[in-house]
Amino acid sequence: MKYVVILSSVISFGLIVAGIYFDYQDDPIKHKLYGFGTIFMFLVTFPLFLYWRRNKMTREKFLWKNPNSPENKKTEE
Repeated sequence: MKYVVILSSVISFGLIVAGIYFDYQDDPIKHKLYGFGTIFMFLVTFPLFLYWRRNKMTREKFLWKNPNSPENKKTEE
């Protein structure tokens, strides 16, 4: 999964850089490359990255527990 995320980010950045290159050449394809690179980044790369990172996290790390709450006192006893 790690390599898929890296590959998709390289592809999206490559499309954007190609759009910048064709911007200096005054080629009309530059807008399509910008657009496809941005859409690919936001609709493919970011969701893949978030899914990949979500599986590595534990929720207990982000939960706030109040030591004075009655629920925690019941579980401790």
